[in-house]
Amino acid sequence: MPYQITWESRGVFKKLSGYVSAEEYGHSVDVVQGDVRFDELRYIIVDATGITGDDFTDEILDEIACLKHVAHRSNTQCPVAFIVTSGRLARMITQATLSLRKMMAIAVVPDVGDARRWFHDLRHGSVHL
Repeated sequence: MPYQITWESRGVFKKLSGYVSAEEYGHSVDVVQGDVRFDELRYIIVDATGITGDDFTDEILDEIACLKHVAHRSNTQCPVAFIVTSGRLARMITQATLSLRKMMAIAVVPDVGDARRWFHDLRHGSVHL
């Protein structure tokens, strides 16, 4: 399986690794959003630094972003940080989530420390969206 989901006390840490198909990534989104704990989540971290290949397209990422939009209606307090070092993936994620950024907090950051600092700053009002 190209992803590992770790449930933390108030959030989820999702690690993607190896070759990740869009279908597999979409399934990982479904697993988190379909869990009874989803409505209580206060953050999601998606670590994509381990991806060695993918079949992501702008269209597929737009579809996945639509799923996140629908789920956001049941949990409006759940920002998402994508950890990405690939310029291509960073651009694709940024583009696919543009419309979501009006409704929820989304960041693309280079490492786990930056993701956790961003969530901390969000909670304490240091980040302005």
